[in-house]
Amino acid sequence: MPQGEVAAFAGLRVVDESPRGNVVPSQNRLLWGETILLLTAGVVLRFAAHAALAGRIRPVLYEVQPSNPVALTSALLLVTAAAFLAALPPLLRAIRIDPAAALRQE
Repeated sequence: MPQGEVAAFAGLRVVDESPRGNVVPSQNRLLWGETILLLTAGVVLRFAAHAALAGRIRPVLYEVQPSNPVALTSALLLVTAAAFLAALPPLLRAIRIDPAAALRQE
């Protein structure tokens, strides 16, 4: 969800007179949930691509089999950590949005 949509969502929650404590936690759950969903989709697509291309990448690998669990796990963790670290700054910036200021800005 783009940052503008997050601001509008938070602002609408304030206008809707939702209890003050419910605005930010629901916004945080929405943002974290979307981030985790995208990371999970990336993991699933990575495994699907690996299954489809394992035979074709065998000649490129040096002393490692395409089905090596240590290599697969380490690559998966490395790519997932990089994706999470890349998503973290915009996510934290979106979480810090003040709903009232976002409404005034629009």
